[in-house]
Amino acid sequence: MNGELTATSGGRPVLKNVPSFSELGTTPPVSVSSFELLTSAQCEEIASRYHRSGLAIVQAAAGVSSEKSLLVLAGKLGLGDPFVPPVYAGSASIGQVGLSRMSVSAGPGGESQHPSFQTTNKQDTHTDGTLQRIGEVKTSALLCLGAAASGGETFFFNSAGAYAKLAGEDPAAARALLMPDVLVRSANMPGIDASVSGPAFSILDEGLVTRFSLSSTDTWHVSDDATGTDLLRGIKFLLDLRLQESECYWETVLEPGQAVIFANDRISHGRKSYENTPGSPREILRGLFTKRPEPGGAR
Repeated sequence: MNGELTATSGGRPVLKNVPSFSELGTTPPVSVSSFELLTSAQCEEIASRYHRSGLAIVQAAAGVSSEKSLLVLAGKLGLGDPFVPPVYAGSASIGQVGLSRMSVSAGPGGESQHPSFQTTNKQDTHTDGTLQRIGEVKTSALLCLGAAASGGETFFFNSAGAYAKLAGEDPAAARALLMPDVLVRSANMPGIDASVSGPAFSILDEGLVTRFSLSSTDTWHVSDDATGTDLLRGIKFLLDLRLQESECYWETVLEPGQAVIFANDRISHGRKSYENTPGSPREILRGLFTKRPEPGGAR
C-alpha cells in the first residue's frame, strides 16, 4: 500500500532511508583478501555504506573467478539465495545457481539469450526486476570477471534522493509519481509479452522505494488532466537530476575482482556502451536478492 506524502511542521516531507551520494568518489572500495575471508567488521562496513550511499564496492585481491565467488559474498552479507524472477523460468539467461552472466560471449554459439545481457550497447536507467512489485527486489549485486577495452561505465542515479528533493520543492509533482498506474514496465525477453503497471515511487513502512526506469520498454501513463501536468513536471525534475554533473549521479568502471552491491529499490542504474578486447570480453555476474546486507554479516 502506498503511503501518503505528508509534510512536517516545517513544510518539508520526511522520507526515511533516502541514500546520499556525497561520499562516493572520495571513499575507496572496501579491500579484502578474498570474499571467503570477509570479517564481521568488513561486512559491517559494506552494509553501512550500502545504507548510507545506496551502494558499496568491494575489491577482492584474489579468488574471484566464478559464480561461487558472488554466492559466497552474498552469503557473508546475509543476502540469502538469489531471487529468480518468474519471467526467467527456464531461460538460458539464468544459470543453475540463480545468477545471470552478462557478456557477449555468454550465449551458446554467440546466440543472444537476453537482449540486454549479451550486447555491448548502452543500457539506459532502470531498476532490476522489471515485472516484480515495487520494493520486492531490494538488492542487486554485480561482480566483474573481465573489464571492457573501453567504455562500459556502470552508472547510478539516486532516484530516491532526487524524489526527496522533488517532494520538498513540488509536492504535487511528487504525489503524481506515487499514482498506482503511472509507470508501465514491460518484459524484453524474446517470446514473452508481459507488462506491469505501478507507481514510480512508493512510501512504505521501511521508507521510500522506487522502480524509476527509462529503458526502451518503459512507458509513462500521462493523463490529460492536472495530474498529468504534475507528472510531466515531476519527470522533468528527475531527468534534470540524472545529468552527469548532478549530485544524484555517479559512475564507475568496474574492474576484475570488484563487486558492487546496491539498493535496487532506492537507486536506479545503467551501463554505457563499450568495446571489447578481442578474445577477452567484458564479463559481469549479476544476482538479485530480496534482502539487504546485514550489519556484521549473516547471523
